[in-house]
Formats: sequence, C-alpha cells, structure tokens
Amino acid sequence: MSVSDEIRAWYAYNSNVRKKYLEAFEKLSPDELKKDRGASFPSLIEIVHHTLEAYEWWFTVFLQNNGEDHPLLTRSPDDLASLKQYSELVDREVHSYLSGVSDELLDKVVTRDVDTENGKRRISLVLKWVLWHMVEEELQHRGELNALLWQLNVDPPVTGWDDWMIERRNQPKTRTSEERNNRAS
Repeated sequence: MSVSDEIRAWYAYNSNVRKKYLEAFEKLSPDELKKDRGASFPSLIEIVHHTLEAYEWWFTVFLQNNGEDHPLLTRSPDDLASLKQYSELVDREVHSYLSGVSDELLDKVVTRDVDTENGKRRISLVLKWVLWHMVEEELQHRGELNALLWQLNVDPPVTGWDDWMIERRNQPKTRTSEERNNRAS
C-alpha cells in the first residue's frame, strides 16, 4: 500500500469511527450533549464540532486556499442532527481532496498567509505533516470523548484499527471486545 493510500485509509477509519460516536450520542439527551463538561471544548457536541471545523480549516482554507470566510466554517451545530450533517459535508470535502493526493505530492510544501490573533502570518508546512496532524487531531479528541462518555456510564464505540480493517474486509472477527481488552501487552 502506498503512503497516500495509507493516509486515505486512516481518514476512512476516522470517518467511520466518528459515525459510531455520533450514533452513541443518540443514547444521551440533548441537554447531556450540550452540557459543559470542562473539557478542551465545553460539550460533547462542541468537541466533535471543533474537530470537524479543524478539518474544514486545514483542508479548505489552508490546503486549498479558499479563504477563512468559507461557509462551512461559520456553522455551529447545536444539535446532533446538525452535527451529523456537518460531519457528512466535511467527509465529502476531505475525501474529494484526498482522492487527488499522490505519494509525489506528499512532500510538497504549502505556504499560505493566514490570519492569527497577532495579525497575518506566513505558514509553510509539508502536505503530509498537515494530513498526519489531522489524523492525530481526531484521535486526541476521540480519547477525550471516551473519558467523558465513561463518566456518563456510556460505553464509547471504541474501534481499533485492526478491528476496523477486519470489518472493512468483511472478514469474521477473530477476537471479541473482551478478548481484545484483556490481551497481554
């Protein structure tokens, strides 16, 4: 598998698992979803919204240079249905961008002048750094969601890469969740 194919696979994994979290959110009331939990962003909805907005900023504003007034960046989903819709829009945009990425493009330096709190700033980053950063961004906030869901006595839909690959290939699972959680390190 090429590096660009591996990156696309990680994005497909994150998208698939994010959908499972949004389904798990259905077990909670709208008030529980919006409650300030003192996390990196106040509520469960706002944590996922931040992740999606980060995708929008990096893929639309930075990588494609479409401007910081992009219409999706002004969205602020305040309910689960809107958040799911936003997730689908972001996934389509990210998938469209990634479909044109080849291994040769991964080392390309992208330079943009961006607005910051301290005015305009020129940022130059290697494309693969940005792409791997967004994989990390989603995983970081997913761990945060796990902790918050456990505090609410809701089992998060933890899906390891290996389980996802097995699901993706439509092979029978070789381990149960309990076996996976109890395996020796």
